[in-house]
Formats: sequence, C-alpha cells, structure tokens
Amino acid sequence: MIHVVDMYPTLAALAGASTAKAKSLDGLNVWSALKEGKPSPRSEIIYNVEPFRAGIREGDWKLIWRTPLPSAAELFNLGQDPSEKNNLAAQNPEKVAELQKRANELAATMVKPLLLETEFKAMLRRLGMPPALPGEECELYPNYLINPEASAHSYPQAEKISWLYCRCFRRRARSGRSVLDL
Repeated sequence: MIHVVDMYPTLAALAGASTAKAKSLDGLNVWSALKEGKPSPRSEIIYNVEPFRAGIREGDWKLIWRTPLPSAAELFNLGQDPSEKNNLAAQNPEKVAELQKRANELAATMVKPLLLETEFKAMLRRLGMPPALPGEECELYPNYLINPEASAHSYPQAEKISWLYCRCFRRRARSGRSVLDL
C-alpha cells in the first residue's frame, strides 16, 4: 500500500536528504517496498476527513462514511472486492465502528474549515431576521462579508435583487427605511 504523500520522503531518502527539519510528514519512505518487494510500512490511507464525510482505508478494509442525515456507512474489503460492489457494513459493525473512531480521531486534530465556521455564524445571525417575501425589494451590500460592522450608509451602491436572494438579509421596512445590517 503506497500513497502519493510517500513520494517526498522516499525521494528525499534516495537523494540522501534529511527530513528531520521539515514539518511533520504524513508520508513514509517506501523505497524498500518498491525496490525489494518488501511489505509497505504504510497500514492506512486517509482519502479524506471532512466535517460531513470521511474515507479511510486500513489494510484491505475501506470505509466511506457520510454523516449528514440520513447518515450512511459503506464498508468494502478491497482484497476480495476491488470494484467495491458489496457493502459489508451491516455484516461487520465492529469494523465500521473501529474505522469511524479512527476518522473521528483524525477529525479532532484538524482545523475547522473557515467557510463552515463563517457560514454557521452568519446563519445564526440570520435566524433572528424577518423573511424577505416575494415581491418585496431588498438591498444587498456586496462588501458585507468584508466588513460586517459597517452601516448601511457605507454602501450607497447597494444593488436591488430578487426576494430569493434576500432571504439571507433583512427586508426593506415598509416605511421606506434602509435595509438593516445583519
């Protein structure tokens, strides 16, 4: 088992370069596996670990885990089923739990994606706003994401957009006042 992240440490070792001063590497030196046919020092491959899904392989077992509802776990034995046609998750719940635990361990060490953090904060602010209804005009402040503390008066170039896009912003008050900032 070899992963693309193994290229750097393998080539560095071949060139006689040290990786001691480098940041922590995910890759391993796999030269003996390539040259001499020895077993690979790698026992797992992380395909991805994200807030809503993960893909991890340990030995012949590969787990694909989707966490948004309805959650789904697919487990394949790549040694017996390289085409991934037979989901073995129901027959091997302990292996699913083991690989899910490993995915959670890896996720705990990761930095949360900035986009999700920003969007969740914005969504919480939007939850307290009245809806923008069809037929009502709404103003969008294009630079809002850059400077959310700025007032509506900072955006004289505000665009009028359709109600569909206004659901994220406060609607224009019937009295004709400007849009309230989030």
